[in-house]
Amino acid sequence: MRSAALCLLVSAVAVADEKKPKHVHTSVEHGYSVGLPGKPKTDKQNLTTVAGTLTVHTTRFDSGSDLVLSVTNTDYPKEFTGVKPEEVFKGMLKEMQGADGKVAEEKDVTIGADKHPGRQWRIEAGKNVIRVQVYLVGRRVYQVMAVGSKEGADGKAAAELFATFELVK
Repeated sequence: MRSAALCLLVSAVAVADEKKPKHVHTSVEHGYSVGLPGKPKTDKQNLTTVAGTLTVHTTRFDSGSDLVLSVTNTDYPKEFTGVKPEEVFKGMLKEMQGADGKVAEEKDVTIGADKHPGRQWRIEAGKNVIRVQVYLVGRRVYQVMAVGSKEGADGKAAAELFATFELVK
């Protein structure tokens, strides 16, 4: 009886551990935490845009097969605080969609206790799928993305990415 109870306890712990991401990446500097299947690579890149030169910070996990998971964040200049979130989202969607992408899903979302505005999109382009959630938190924009095959973008790792992304202080 005792060994049966111990086996059930060990099994329950193993199942609970299976449901947790293998790596939790927290960036206090950039204000978020996210669960990933393994240790990500981080980098930053300066981009010249209509808003001026912006620094894009990226945390990326490449599965090596059919899926890339990433979180990017960018701070816009103070001059853009008057731009409506809808305009920011519209421009971002156009860039992500590219020439051959079709929006298969679009949904309003929010994040955090302050309910910062966001959008969730599913973009299909040939055999590739882009699932993305975008949030505007003050002047900072977050993009949480799963890009790959339909199976990869709809799989467990992508679901964990979206389920575990949260703002931190």
